[in-house]
Amino acid sequence: KLAALWLPEPENEPQGRAYYSQADLLLFGGAPGGGKTDLLAGCALTAHTHSVIFRRQATDLRGIEDRIIELVGREGWNGADKILRRNGRVLELGHLEKPGAEKSWQGRPHDFIGFDEGAQLARVKVQFVLGWLRSVKEGQRRRSIIASNPPLGGEGEWLAEWFAPWLDLRFSNPAKDGELRYAATAPDRDGTTIWLPDARKIVFTGERSYRYASDEEIADPTNQEVIEPLTRSFIRSWLRNNPYLANTGYQKQLQSLPEPMRSLLLKGDFMASRIDHE
Repeated sequence: KLAALWLPEPENEPQGRAYYSQADLLLFGGAPGGGKTDLLAGCALTAHTHSVIFRRQATDLRGIEDRIIELVGREGWNGADKILRRNGRVLELGHLEKPGAEKSWQGRPHDFIGFDEGAQLARVKVQFVLGWLRSVKEGQRRRSIIASNPPLGGEGEWLAEWFAPWLDLRFSNPAKDGELRYAATAPDRDGTTIWLPDARKIVFTGERSYRYASDEEIADPTNQEVIEPLTRSFIRSWLRNNPYLANTGYQKQLQSLPEPMRSLLLKGDFMASRIDHE
């Protein structure tokens, strides 16, 4: 049962589908105003016990900080450390702009990790902090959500690879919106995504080749070579899905932007203007 302080949109709307998605790693977003930041705050405040939400730099946190205070008030909120302790839940806000900023989160477990405007973040930093997505609380779900508009530069190009079945028009087996797909990370220096047909455990035989693990390998708890795939998904949201903004005239503002920003933001097209990272 959800806390009364926040409710997602209905399950037939993108935000509701994202809230109830069973994906271990979910990309949610597209156009501005689709309820991305609210989804992150709502998940942390109603479904998880120890959460962190990242943005690129400290000043970017003001909007989500204001929204959290609007939802729950200032009781339990430490503005200096950007942390909320309330009703047995802990919610931290963090930023990853400076070199090595991700390392300050090493060894700090969270059962929910959110990335607001994930396309602004470096891939290696996102990968690093995801290493501490864990919980010892029985029955507590662990998941991560990347909420983002399409990349406005090369920094977020990695999203096209992480969510290729939904974003890459050249992908041989495209996925439907909200569909779960199984993936593992290859043991190469780039951390290439390997897409798998099902949830069966695998053993890598090369940097990007694998075989299915045997029953004996799976039964051996000391075998660190057996890889269990995680699920990923993508749910697209548009301005029209946000009942609070849809009729405010904000769409006209997006329509006035020049291309490719117009397609990037109004249509939420992640592939509209792909460029190499500097």
